[in-house]
Amino acid sequence: MIDELARMGPDDLLDILGKLGVHDTTVGLAQIKMSTARDLIRKKYYPADSDISQSRLYNLLANDKTSIQFAAAYLSLIKKFRARKNLGTSAAELASSYSYGLSGKVRERGQQINLQLRKFAREILD
Repeated sequence: MIDELARMGPDDLLDILGKLGVHDTTVGLAQIKMSTARDLIRKKYYPADSDISQSRLYNLLANDKTSIQFAAAYLSLIKKFRARKNLGTSAAELASSYSYGLSGKVRERGQQINLQLRKFAREILD
């Protein structure tokens, strides 16, 4: 236990603070912010009780399966928002919005995610 505590880095501390509700941290495989997850629940994009505890929400996001479900819900919200505002919905635009906010413009990171996902999908499908 002492060894684990000694090896903790800043990200580990932020995760603990996020679980306690002190810091709005990103969690899990999909790196969803706690506040974003709450917003998705409140807007009915993810089926959970809107009064979910901070600890329970953290545990949902830390689980790979539910983290992916939250990511899908967030991408759905982004796509609908951008379509309503007549903003682009290309893969690069969605990836940029996922990282930088709903109306985010295509950025280098969005392009990088888009290219990596396409390459990964081709490898799986071929």
